[in-house]
Amino acid sequence: MSKITIEEAEKEPFYYCKRCLSLDIREDDGITFCNNCGSLNIDVGSDMDAWVDMYNEAYKEDDNCKRYLYSNKTFFKK
Repeated sequence: MSKITIEEAEKEPFYYCKRCLSLDIREDDGITFCNNCGSLNIDVGSDMDAWVDMYNEAYKEDDNCKRYLYSNKTFFKK
């Protein structure tokens, strides 16, 4: 496996919780859920910048949430 760039990762679809906007989505026994709040209301995003805008609006954060995302997750390409 080789690491991919942030730019490549931003082009990949991603799952997020529609309730709390968490990216910590898990699957267990075929059930997909948010590991942060437990919601089953999961959506697929394709525009990371749009998600960052939603997150910033919901939590009044600055653009550091994007840096937080990438500092806490390593992306690999098969």
